[in-house]
Amino acid sequence: MKFKTAAEAWAFTHKHREDAADPRCAGRQFEARQLVDGYRGKHESGDTTALPYALATCAHHGLAMPDWLSDAVYVGIVRWHNFEARTLDDAIGVSRKGQRAPEEMKYRGHCVEVFMQVITRVREGRSVEPDLFEEISEDMNAEFSGATCSRWFYRYLEETPVASDWYEHYKNNPARKKLSP
Repeated sequence: MKFKTAAEAWAFTHKHREDAADPRCAGRQFEARQLVDGYRGKHESGDTTALPYALATCAHHGLAMPDWLSDAVYVGIVRWHNFEARTLDDAIGVSRKGQRAPEEMKYRGHCVEVFMQVITRVREGRSVEPDLFEEISEDMNAEFSGATCSRWFYRYLEETPVASDWYEHYKNNPARKKLSP
């Protein structure tokens, strides 16, 4: 099914009692298509890690590959098959050059939790300021600073359109505290 908005896709998921944790439910597939669209832009601008992430997203969510992705994979495999490229990585233009594994592993291990910690506080009406990130770092008993926490949070927003949408929603609509009788 084609949905114009995430709200429509999630409404379908809830109406038809799809398991919201299932990566193949309508809501998660809609979000995954947004991610794949983002990877296209990154791939076209030279990001050599975008193509495998787009492939993995399609596979995980049961999505057909969009034309740009299937073309890139097909052309790369043909290049590899015809010995025009030594490795499949070279053939499809995949590389991790410039990434430092230990730092990247720490980011990937903590970025979602950092994001959720920020969202929880924003929903309570808190402002996103340096002190907030220091507090989150301390609450997580983390081996990273508030500045690192902040950098990871904003990177996660940039890399994850759905997270960015959530943040904007909660930033503009903090939870209302219930008044005591």
